[in-house]
Amino acid sequence: MPGLRESNLLGLVAFEFSLAEAVYLSQVVGWQGFVPGSALIPLEVTEGGVAAALQFPPPAPAAVVPEALLLGSSRWSLQINPLLAPSMQHLRRQAPEFFRSSRKTLVPLIAGSASQTWHVFRDLVRALEAAGHPLIDTVFLWLPDLAEGDRSSIPEPLTEFIVSMYLRSQGFIVDKFGEALAATTGRPDLFAVQVPRLQALLAGQGLAGRGAFLCEIEGVSPEPPSPASQPQELRIFALEMEKERRHMAIGVSQIERYLREGYYQEGYVLAPFYGDLSGFAYDVGAMTFGSQGELIVRACPRDYSQPESLAETERLVERIVKLLLLKRLPLTEGVARLPGVSSTFDAYYQVDRVTTETILGWLAEAPNGEP
Repeated sequence: MPGLRESNLLGLVAFEFSLAEAVYLSQVVGWQGFVPGSALIPLEVTEGGVAAALQFPPPAPAAVVPEALLLGSSRWSLQINPLLAPSMQHLRRQAPEFFRSSRKTLVPLIAGSASQTWHVFRDLVRALEAAGHPLIDTVFLWLPDLAEGDRSSIPEPLTEFIVSMYLRSQGFIVDKFGEALAATTGRPDLFAVQVPRLQALLAGQGLAGRGAFLCEIEGVSPEPPSPASQPQELRIFALEMEKERRHMAIGVSQIERYLREGYYQEGYVLAPFYGDLSGFAYDVGAMTFGSQGELIVRACPRDYSQPESLAETERLVERIVKLLLLKRLPLTEGVARLPGVSSTFDAYYQVDRVTTETILGWLAEAPNGEP
């Protein structure tokens, strides 16, 4: 998987990955108990269980909010508004020790019975503590037992993380975007976008690498960018995840529905261990995992976008990025500079009246020296 470097931890296979990748794993997968597809950043583990853990919320949550009321009629607006989520600066204050190291250790474990999984985890934690390994720098990820062959499945959040790592390495900004990057019927699981002008601005200020997760744009140090590999054309993809290969046709029908209104250029469905994609008969893109766990991609055969709809999606992406940049500043130095703003609802629209370059200028003037 791009970004992961194999290492060894007390005789176990482990991987090194970046702080931003650890934050994104927590945002997408999160802690759901000792079950497959669950990720844990433990703060305190007692004999009774996990007493405290660190969990990062989605960076750009979606919310349905009422707008004007006119003669008894109402209008509702779906906002993907980063201002509704805790700022990265707030999260740094809550868990400063987590942000001290730019590298984390990912420890994959196989999920078995609840009792067995807990005891393996507890014993490993005690061994790490005895060896002096910082628990705060360790991320545990429980994987399904794939020994079941054709009956095997992979939880959707886990496939979202794996695919996100790949797409980010290919120069995309990747996130769930509240599963609502456009006003389509239904909600895709994941989005990947390339906006060359916007990404060039971010990379020029050291706020994004070749690709990016939203947490990097907001304030988690990104991987160093490679100027020669910056995106060259607008690309906006929607993706749908299925946990089992037999659900591929269901995912295809869903992604076809999302593509119908022209807000995205391409759509992809991922179903694990689907087999050979050369004979894939559907008119959308497909992804699957091979027998060795490698990601196999069959490109989407056509562009589904419509000019006006695609331009609307591009504007929304830049709006979200501008709001993320504003969260690097105190409210009085950022959001309060927007014209006519009295609430986060107002800011969501009024940010369109300032350019990304203007906001980057505000960051450069900030006392903390960002960016």
